[in-house]
Amino acid sequence: MRLACHQFLATDVEALRSLLRLLESYLRNRWEVVERIDRDIDLVLVNLDHPAPAPLPDGLNRIDCAARPRLRHRACIHRPLRASEILTVLNDAVSAEARPVCAAVSAPTGRHRLAAWPLQLDGWHDDALRILATLTSRAATQAEIVAATGVAPARVDVVLSRLRDQGLLELATQRVPPAPRIVHGNVVPGRWRALATRVGRLLGLPA
Repeated sequence: MRLACHQFLATDVEALRSLLRLLESYLRNRWEVVERIDRDIDLVLVNLDHPAPAPLPDGLNRIDCAARPRLRHRACIHRPLRASEILTVLNDAVSAEARPVCAAVSAPTGRHRLAAWPLQLDGWHDDALRILATLTSRAATQAEIVAATGVAPARVDVVLSRLRDQGLLELATQRVPPAPRIVHGNVVPGRWRALATRVGRLLGLPA
């Protein structure tokens, strides 16, 4: 997919390219930063702090960026760009692109059940660990996960997608009883459940 920066410094654009390389394994699609902004662009990052704003063609998907986004509007993200925000907006853009085609399949109507924890926790941030700890004790919908963890819905969707891609998440239904936990590697069920409980305590989640 194609990404452009509107009225950013060249150093900011290079920093974005570096972020994309770092986030490559977490992104749902491959993104390329391009110079030309046309109607075929998938997403445009717009610098709201530029002293002489230039208009963009109508109908483009855009994300506004500012040094003080809270003074702008809710959808604005930080400039300089932050990895966590870039990851969220790019994966959200991919979801929005795919939603008309697979809405019937991807509609979040079921309860998510954790089959197993990842073998390695490196690279999973605190918000992901909160989600894992919540799903350890019970199956939950996306809305219930948001309420229990305080993690933003878009970020919950990113984490659930990553777990699903790794075969660690199941969709529970009311007609199917909970399946036995599947444990990968050499971790026995009691130990990984105890690990989940300890992580939950560290993150301030109720036991």
